Amino acid sequence: MLLPAEIYVEYQLFAQKQRPDSFVMTAGYGQCAPGYIPLERHREEKDGNLHSWCWVAPGIEPVLKKAIADVIKGK
Repeated sequence: MLLPAEIYVEYQLFAQKQRPDSFVMTAGYGQCAPGYIPLERHREEKDGNLHSWCWVAPGIEPVLKKAIADVIKGK
């Protein structure tokens, strides 16, 4: 699975959990325009990477996780 931008590793771990019976390979840096794509907790923790290198709106985590799950499960 090719994931966009500089995506946080937790999204790869989430992808693997969708298919625990298989090996799920993910790659990031598919398109760097969005910058870093954090989990919501990273925003809450005031992650220093997000000040000048994050161009996605808050709320992206559930949207991205649903897309990952849909692709992996073949929906």
